[in-house]
Amino acid sequence: MRQALPKIQWRRSRRARRLKLALCPWRGIELVLPPGVSEAQGQAFLDSRRDWMEAAWGRIRRKVPEAFQENAPESLLLAAIGRRYDLQYRPLGDRLEQRGNVLLVPGPATQSNARCRIKPWLIAQGREILPQWVARVGERTGLAHQRVQVRDQRTRWGSCSARGTISLNFRILFHEARVVDYLILHELCHTRHMNHGPQFRALVARFEPQWQSLDRQLSQAAGGVPGWIGW
Repeated sequence: MRQALPKIQWRRSRRARRLKLALCPWRGIELVLPPGVSEAQGQAFLDSRRDWMEAAWGRIRRKVPEAFQENAPESLLLAAIGRRYDLQYRPLGDRLEQRGNVLLVPGPATQSNARCRIKPWLIAQGREILPQWVARVGERTGLAHQRVQVRDQRTRWGSCSARGTISLNFRILFHEARVVDYLILHELCHTRHMNHGPQFRALVARFEPQWQSLDRQLSQAAGGVPGWIGW
């Protein structure tokens, strides 16, 4: 019997150089098509990779079982600001409401609904909280930046552009304040040195002597993001 697969999402990318499959337990399966590749070629590619997809999806289900469970979360802890929210689900309504430390979530009490409804709220929280945090660290260190973006990155906690734009992943809100402080410092130091060389490391150490320990915590921080939020 063939294993059931989630609906495969198709996406065209001007930067892609070849057909590519991306499998994520929370996002499902995505087929990336480069310019000039027809839908018929894309479908033929999928057909040729069916056995591989089934085996890979089976491994993902075994490795990340929480992504396939539908027990709805009952609370949400944003460790960065020391705030916990209780989640209450209601069948009526079309938007999430915050009442003090309670989030009223419209729709069924499932992980998929919670993820769909709460992720935009979390991104909005990040856009309210993190730019001010960057400003405070910048003022303390004298490291200037141009602006702050808070986004839903898939692979990075943060980045800094050559023009001084700091981009942060909203998921950093799930980690303790000192780790957030270090991430912001790390990205601000990139406004001086766009690399990880000796000068960059010396600048980071000047403001945070424990940077190596914090860097290790940050590299392991993905485990602190609730599974139902996903990547």
